[in-house]
Amino acid sequence: MHQRHELALKSRRRARDRIGQGYERLLRVAVLAAGAGYPTTRFIHAIRSSYGETPGRDHLRRRMEPASELLRSAKLTVTEICLLVGVSSPGGFGAQFTRVLGTSPTEYRREAAHRGGPAPIPGCFALMWQSGLPREAAAAAREFSDGGRQFESSAPRSRRPIVTRHPPPDPGGVAMITGISIVSVWVLDQDSAKQFYSEQLGCEVTNDIPLENGMRWLTVRPPGSTGQELLLLDPSRSMLDSETAQQVRTLVAKGALSPGVMATTDCRGDYAELTSRGVQFNQPPADRPYGVEAVLRDDSGNWYSFTERQG
Repeated sequence: MHQRHELALKSRRRARDRIGQGYERLLRVAVLAAGAGYPTTRFIHAIRSSYGETPGRDHLRRRMEPASELLRSAKLTVTEICLLVGVSSPGGFGAQFTRVLGTSPTEYRREAAHRGGPAPIPGCFALMWQSGLPREAAAAAREFSDGGRQFESSAPRSRRPIVTRHPPPDPGGVAMITGISIVSVWVLDQDSAKQFYSEQLGCEVTNDIPLENGMRWLTVRPPGSTGQELLLLDPSRSMLDSETAQQVRTLVAKGALSPGVMATTDCRGDYAELTSRGVQFNQPPADRPYGVEAVLRDDSGNWYSFTERQG
């Protein structure tokens, strides 16, 4: 039964991902439903029950993501941005944008400028926080299901938003991922986490930006790192719905989650130093086939492998 449930969730997730891959085009729910192996009506209900919004609402929200990013950072008119995201009518674009973000495109741009320009926040995070993803299923169904069949756009189907284009790989090589720049870490209290990561672990606070609805973009950079940052997120003040947020908080409090491995060049020496600062270690340094490893917990309950690699 558990395996069947996981397979069903994977099928819904893949269908939902297809919405994001073609948000600027006409969305035909029947085609997505068939690909996921569902009758159309049942598919709409399944997506709404899993993600709190109908496919039509999801499609609209994803269309507004690059729009909000362009409004915050690009020197383009609202009409130009409207066309780039696949909406042919500025009036329709304004109404859709207001439905998702609760403010008009012009006012959204004005507020971003008032805050001193675009914050260093990826557009997907900004949009999900602004729009409260996911909304309650009933509200999503009431406002955006569009009869539960399809979400139409009058934009030319050949149009593609320039914000989704990427240069082709170099013919002489292969384009590769160069790293992960931001890793999300769920925490129970951002003030406490900020103090722990900066004062006890020695991380640099790189951003602490208050956002709407009590949300906060709080990032720290581990000592010795030149690029990667940790995004310290409170589940109850994030893009998660209240039920999912509480589930995540429970997992964090139980100590069930691990953001990953912290690298060090001197596990035993750093263990002694961090212990003196009050950092909790569940396991002291021990020799492993791959190096020397200890295990520490942050103040919320997340655990990290603290490893000095061989070689």
